[in-house]
Amino acid sequence: MDNDTTIALSEKIEELSLQISPLSQHQLRTMILNIADLMIDAARTEKMYDIVKEESILVFKMTLTINKFEEVRTLVDEKDWEAVRKDLLDYVASYNATLPGSAINTKQQMELLLREGQWREGIQLLPDAPLPSSINFEREAKEYIEMLELLWFEIERIDS
Repeated sequence: MDNDTTIALSEKIEELSLQISPLSQHQLRTMILNIADLMIDAARTEKMYDIVKEESILVFKMTLTINKFEEVRTLVDEKDWEAVRKDLLDYVASYNATLPGSAINTKQQMELLLREGQWREGIQLLPDAPLPSSINFEREAKEYIEMLELLWFEIERIDS
């Protein structure tokens, strides 16, 4: 399977996932991740490292976890890492974590970007402060404060 085919399938899956109920989206995502893991294992066995790389990138884009980001880092040639890293971080920065069924929330999105030194992109994700009249004010205020703390700690780290 070449890169264009993988990308086309990934885009088709994303398009179809918008038409499915959230529970079904979760089940579909789990099935795709399981299949991708099987493909990665099979490709490793067959020493098909391009497929391993492509599938690990696909899995990262579906989960957006730090662990999967690190996994991609270990599977990509060092000479290619900066370009792949930039593409992955651009994807994370442009991802809409507020959509129902999203793989991550805005705080997790910020954490990944800040961890990789992308503080400008992290600041862009900071939502407006919640209003006391909001139905979920306590939860939203807590999340907002946690995001501000993340930014604060990153600025402190940069300054020191």
